[in-house]
Amino acid sequence: MIGEVIRLSPPPKPHPGDLVEVYFNLHKKIFSVRLVKTRRVVLHTDSIILKDVTFKVSEAGRQRVLKEKRKNVHAWARGTFVEAGGCDLAVWPGKVVRVKYNPYKYDTFVTDFGPIHTASQAVLSLTYIPKNEYDRRAGYHIVPEMIVPREEDLDTRGYG
Repeated sequence: MIGEVIRLSPPPKPHPGDLVEVYFNLHKKIFSVRLVKTRRVVLHTDSIILKDVTFKVSEAGRQRVLKEKRKNVHAWARGTFVEAGGCDLAVWPGKVVRVKYNPYKYDTFVTDFGPIHTASQAVLSLTYIPKNEYDRRAGYHIVPEMIVPREEDLDTRGYG
């Protein structure tokens, strides 16, 4: 009907147990969370905890980055949603492994021990580093960080 107002409902928030994909949004400088079943971004957050994590890199998307020298969404952590917001990298004091990805250096997510493809859990969080350590008004560099527990019985098939 002409003139009828259609109200769109906001996207559903993820619930614990939902399968999600998380990537760092370069434009908003925050993590974007999309539900796997709808492929729709439903949350932006500065931190998130996932379990049963798989680290994915689209090789076609990576090649596009290398060719165009312009980043695009082609790498993400896929896992079961636990919680978002207020998560701290200190949740596992001691034995943790930092995970990183750079399309210009690696073709997969890596740790200091080599490539990583899976993890039992992961915490993704933003770190704010002052641009000028003497003047915080100068702003901050926002650095996305990801850690996984370094388990003694880590499934080595998840590496390399």
